[in-house]
Amino acid sequence: MSVGSVTQGVYTQRFYAVSQTPPPASTSEVAASPKASSEPVKALSLFSNGQFIGQSALTNPSTLAELFQLNEDGTVKVSDLGSPVTKQGVFIETPQDSMTKFLMLGPESTWTEADKATAADLSKITDDDKALFRAVTGYNLFISGPAMLMVDDQGNSPSPTDAAAADELFQRMQFARETDQSVSLEWFNNVAKDIEAWKGPVFPSDWMDKADAWFGDRPASRQDAFERREFADVESTSPSATQLSSALDAYEDAARLSDAVLRL
Repeated sequence: MSVGSVTQGVYTQRFYAVSQTPPPASTSEVAASPKASSEPVKALSLFSNGQFIGQSALTNPSTLAELFQLNEDGTVKVSDLGSPVTKQGVFIETPQDSMTKFLMLGPESTWTEADKATAADLSKITDDDKALFRAVTGYNLFISGPAMLMVDDQGNSPSPTDAAAADELFQRMQFARETDQSVSLEWFNNVAKDIEAWKGPVFPSDWMDKADAWFGDRPASRQDAFERREFADVESTSPSATQLSSALDAYEDAARLSDAVLRL
């Protein structure tokens, strides 16, 4: 896969991509296997209240084997720059397969300095920011290291009519976090006014009401997102991990029983 270098304002993000048909300010090259792009898993909901819960669905062994070259131990091969190596003749085309590729990025030690800086900036986007973004725009911010994609709950890119305003909100949100601003309802209102004054991509009329509702109901939204993510984590626990945990518990029980017998 090759995701082109994109510069937006002062931000340069090697892995950044907003949509398959982005507005003029954003460009990307993405690519994938026709077989992989027709996988039923791509109809599943990959997000809950803006929080990503789809890692196990997007990184199942069959998908990884279809998309990437594998090492002898079954792990995905990565290049010297940390990018997963696709199989010969396979191209990453869908945003869902792009998400899979981003999830398979190599360790931070293999990234460029620019990638490390981008990842540090993106890590400042909070769970609340992602939930607010989803509530207002209908799209999610998928962030994995230095990579960011804007997608709906099933992992599809925004329509061209939605992309410009959503991308503008993300850029303002990222700048706010980089400059230690508070992302509040007042901040949102000021951003909307500023964009309108500068003749930017004006927010749809219902975004203000959605933001107002989200900030008013934030505690409930946080709890719901937490519970859904906890459930997703339990579902994604591998059988081997569960068996190992059970074995360790049994070992500890046996050790405690042995200590008790010795004391007698």
